[in-house]
Amino acid sequence: MPTRFEKYSGPDGLHYVKMLDDSGRAILQCTGCPAESNYTNCVNRIRSAAQSDALYERRSTPEGKWYFTLRSPEGVTIAVSQMHTSSAELEHAIALVKNSV
Repeated sequence: MPTRFEKYSGPDGLHYVKMLDDSGRAILQCTGCPAESNYTNCVNRIRSAAQSDALYERRSTPEGKWYFTLRSPEGVTIAVSQMHTSSAELEHAIALVKNSV
């Protein structure tokens, strides 16, 4: 399933990269960079970390929504997923990230 990265500037003045699936739905988003020139660095960090299952932290909210964070090997959060309605949907999103980068 093809994916693509899209960059944008947030209202907070930071620059973000989000990974979109083939239908344009966001899968995950980086945590934000102060300079637009960091775009390539953000994409490379996501690509580098995506293959290691140990760098995904699976979480759920008190309302029963599921999401994951992707961390660097140093333990820094580099991206956060969208909310999912089930753990199965969450695992599907992780598989999509792993197979797409």
